[in-house]
Amino acid sequence: MRKGLWMCGLLLFLFSGFESHGQTKLNQPSKYNEQFSGIGPKVYILPPPKTKIEIIQEQYSDKKKEQSELLSLIDRLQLFEKLKRIDNGKLPGNITKDTSIVSREEQVSAVIVYYKQANKLDSVWSWQNHLGIIKLLKGEHQAARDLFAAVLKEYQYLSNESKSIAILNNLAILENNAQKYEASLRYYDELIQLAKANRDILAEALYTLSVANIEAQMGNYRAAHNLVLTRSFPLLQKTRSYPNIVTALNTLALIKENEEKYVEAKWIYLQAVDVATLHNDERGLAQSLFRIAELKNKIGDGALAIKDYKHAKELASKHGMDAMLVEIEDGIGDAYLNMGKYNEAALALNSYNILKVEFINKQILM
Repeated sequence: MRKGLWMCGLLLFLFSGFESHGQTKLNQPSKYNEQFSGIGPKVYILPPPKTKIEIIQEQYSDKKKEQSELLSLIDRLQLFEKLKRIDNGKLPGNITKDTSIVSREEQVSAVIVYYKQANKLDSVWSWQNHLGIIKLLKGEHQAARDLFAAVLKEYQYLSNESKSIAILNNLAILENNAQKYEASLRYYDELIQLAKANRDILAEALYTLSVANIEAQMGNYRAAHNLVLTRSFPLLQKTRSYPNIVTALNTLALIKENEEKYVEAKWIYLQAVDVATLHNDERGLAQSLFRIAELKNKIGDGALAIKDYKHAKELASKHGMDAMLVEIEDGIGDAYLNMGKYNEAALALNSYNILKVEFINKQILM
């Protein structure tokens, strides 16, 4: 009897030692079968290797998560292009031009001090506007607002209308960017009145188009629609400024798209394509084709979208539209992925990643 008990004890000791040793060897994987019971190590269930499709889908998911830097840069570039610079006074020789040593903001601040000491006030104001633009691009709205307002006061005191208009433009854009729409509309109304007084039909049309954009952002789609069709568009037709007519059509189409009136939006984009084609506006055509491709992609017409994306890509490449090239490659990849064309989606993703890195690395604002 004692021998039997001794043997049982030995077996239990051996089995318990085996279990402990086995768990150490496996380094405690995270997944195991909790339903298993009995003597011996836990039975671990390892996930199967990911398929090629799963890997691509995961890469596209990661792409969307990592796009914030790119989208932020594109937004800032688009904002920068709308703002007005006032050139009056070169960069002094004793101010370093190397922005790797000092930031652009520090550089401009030093220039302002230099021109104040030289008592060249017009140069001071032009560089203060420059600094206001930098602050706005950084999202420092109040600092930019203070700078623009101070400069505007000086130009209005001197009755310098052209420079006052430039600063009013910057203030209108600033308030729109800060989502203070009513303040932005007041500045645009002042700009429209000045354009009317100066009989500047093109300026009046473009300011009205900006007002339409703000109304759409506020959800006033009917007002936005009427502003484009009954006020901005007729003025642009008078000027025969066909690139701006294309811009107006694309603006109206985007308003309809945001209103989720996709059929109307698609039809208006096609009108923009026709006008741009007829008047050989290749940049406008690239923009119009890109916008309609994005819409087609959104509503599930991937095959049709790819054709427009590729045509837009040719034109954007020809005219150095780098930001659009990255966005086009992004859209092409999404279209292929949604269609289940995974080889094409993988190639598009690779191209997108290359373009994205190149684009981010070479952009230096201001």
